[in-house]
Amino acid sequence: MLSDNAAVRLNATWEDFASHRDFYSGHFLGLNPSIGVKLGEATRLTASYEYAEDRRTTDRGVPSLGGLPLKGFDDSFFGVPALNRSEVTAHIARLRLDHEFTNELKADLTAQYASYDKYYGNVYPRGATATTVELEGYSAATMRTNWVVQGNLVWKTETLGLPHQLLAGFEAGEQDTDSLRSEAFFGTATRVTVPLAQVLAVPAASFGPISRSSRSDVRTLSAYVQDQIDLGDHVKLVAGLRYDSFRITSTNRISGFGATREDGKWSPRLGLIVKPRENLSFYASYAKSFLPQSGDQFTVLDATTATLAPEEFRNLELGAKWDVTDRLALTAALYQLDRNNTRATDPVTGNAVLSGSSRARGFELALVGQLAPQLQVTLGYARQDGEIRSTTTAAPAGRPLAQLPRHQASAFARYNLTGKLGVALGVLHQSSQFATISNAVRLPAFTRLDVAVFYDLSDRVALQVNVENLTDADYFPSAHTDNNITTGKPLNARLTLRVKL
Repeated sequence: MLSDNAAVRLNATWEDFASHRDFYSGHFLGLNPSIGVKLGEATRLTASYEYAEDRRTTDRGVPSLGGLPLKGFDDSFFGVPALNRSEVTAHIARLRLDHEFTNELKADLTAQYASYDKYYGNVYPRGATATTVELEGYSAATMRTNWVVQGNLVWKTETLGLPHQLLAGFEAGEQDTDSLRSEAFFGTATRVTVPLAQVLAVPAASFGPISRSSRSDVRTLSAYVQDQIDLGDHVKLVAGLRYDSFRITSTNRISGFGATREDGKWSPRLGLIVKPRENLSFYASYAKSFLPQSGDQFTVLDATTATLAPEEFRNLELGAKWDVTDRLALTAALYQLDRNNTRATDPVTGNAVLSGSSRARGFELALVGQLAPQLQVTLGYARQDGEIRSTTTAAPAGRPLAQLPRHQASAFARYNLTGKLGVALGVLHQSSQFATISNAVRLPAFTRLDVAVFYDLSDRVALQVNVENLTDADYFPSAHTDNNITTGKPLNARLTLRVKL
């Protein structure tokens, strides 16, 4: 506290990176000072600054062989330590004003300025045989600044005897991005084949001259309104409508190609909540949204993406929550997600390619709480399926979606042996999945076993030991391309000390 009407806060974090992967290292530093000031009984101003520094080794994983991840090389680094590095520095400043006109009418206004400087250099595996691996790489630099202003008005009122909670707001933004790219050279070649080994013998490599250079400018303007209506004591209706306008202008400095794309679309959402009993509720929701074809980074347009309609998303969901007791809750959800004009990751290059339309369906179940005074449980299960629904050059209709395991299940149980000592056991299972829409490489199913011990040294000091992957299972949880596959962590332990001052 600085005074009765002002206070400051400082949040800071440091993390040092290491893993089972050879040559991997890095760190993250975050600093976030803020100050809050009361400008009267009903007005509050908050100012904050965030500094983020991320430095780490770029690791693109292992290649595939015979339609499966390459086995026996989980620790091997398929890159060049001197070239594979990622650096991000960010400066973010925010200013927020909150004002309470009455108990029923409130408003807030937020302004943010951010500056990002990112470098990404990597050499990665393109493919492998039983005795060799092919490598290529590139480096990319991105300099970005953006401004965002957002305002909201929340009004609790009543019409025709029905309580309403009305939300109205706007958001405006401006983003400027400069991007550069260079290819990796091994001598005079952009690709090299080396003998497969635990430590690769890669010839001298460096990044060549700039091969891509672009600048993009994005202007966004959005307005939205939402109303939550209480239809009696047991039914709530939520209806919202949002309009987004995007204007993207970009220039390819190498080819000289310039393009501008403007899109404006409505995104509706509708939700219904029915609560027949105090401990039981059901809900249904529908939502629609979209994303320009330049992707979520809004980078350079090319001759193709400049002519393409935005990617659209439609989501339907049904769900229920049942508080079995005051300490045990059961939730269930059923969903369908349709995507049109969508893109997917190219199995080889990792670049975005058009894949038409797709649909994913699934349901989820979860049980969380206490089954007995000393026993706490978290149980979850998800069943999902997805397929491409239109034939394109990337994939035919009917082909399964990438990285969508049909079954995912988890169980975590903690038993308190005494008032201070507790033990826990966790099991995680994931069925097999395809690495990309090529369906040429499959990531095998896996089951992981975790254990933990909790001990309260006092009312203010607690000790916790987690052991992950107790059986040292060899697994591959995800992938970027068919030959950039992430390896799971081997047997590892983590010690945590919590202190309340």
